[in-house]
Amino acid sequence: LAGWSVGASGTIIQTTDGGDSWTPQSSGTTQPLYSVSFVSPTVGYIAGAFGKVLKTLNGGASWTPLLTDAIYSLFKIHFTSPLNGWATGAFGSIIKTTNGGLSWFEQTSGTYNDIYALNFLSPTLGYAVGDYGTILKTTDGGASWKLLSTGTKNILYGVHFPNSINGFAVGEEGTFAKSSDGGYTWNELFTGIFQTYYGVWFVDNNTGWIVGDSAVILKTTNGGASWNDQNSRSEETLNSVYFLNSSRGWAV
Repeated sequence: LAGWSVGASGTIIQTTDGGDSWTPQSSGTTQPLYSVSFVSPTVGYIAGAFGKVLKTLNGGASWTPLLTDAIYSLFKIHFTSPLNGWATGAFGSIIKTTNGGLSWFEQTSGTYNDIYALNFLSPTLGYAVGDYGTILKTTDGGASWKLLSTGTKNILYGVHFPNSINGFAVGEEGTFAKSSDGGYTWNELFTGIFQTYYGVWFVDNNTGWIVGDSAVILKTTNGGASWNDQNSRSEETLNSVYFLNSSRGWAV
């Protein structure tokens, strides 16, 4: 199983054995890199500081910088196909490409709050979250974004919808919010821990994980009604989590 992770000082690392070992790749930049999205074993994209976007066509053997005209940091990038992708970042910025990153155009988010996370379920349906409890939804590929109310003013760092109805968002001071109507209304649930959470992933409506400060990993099997603390064997902050199925996943 192949995977990639990115980080400070232009760091890119790759695994080809499901995470048992990792090999550095050359990014050609020393700027912080925040997010990576692969649409195939060979085609991938990375977003980072000061509008930096990189693309590979050979599984990361080489990375090419793309011109985006973005001047603010891009915290999240997500592609639904080799051609269609979005990146979100500081001051409410959202940019989109429909030609594999050859050109990008700005979308109107309706907010100046930083947008830290992005989750598209299809080429048209997507969600984004950020500062002051900001949550946005689009049903037309980002041509328009609707500002929704989560009921919290805490920063939201992660969002995931396993389907078009049920969604989950996480953030600072132990914030965990759940929607059962496509994001239009949200309920905050208590996880038992007040650590800041940065990543969330659900494999279905009930089973999911959240990760965050002090290497916290929590798992639920009842849609967030209760949580079990899992030992990560680490003390470092975990920024992201992804599960292939209910038994195999990664946190970084």
